[in-house]
Amino acid sequence: MQFYINGKWVDPVEPRTLDVINPATEAIAGRISIGSA
Repeated sequence: MQFYINGKWVDPVEPRTLDVINPATEAIAGRISIGSA
């Protein structure tokens, strides 16, 4: 997954993701990319 920064799509330096959990079922509902500064 890429990030849109300053008008350009760029690859993350260190690709990391975070699972999004549905609290009602505790199932993984999706994944999001984590950016770093």
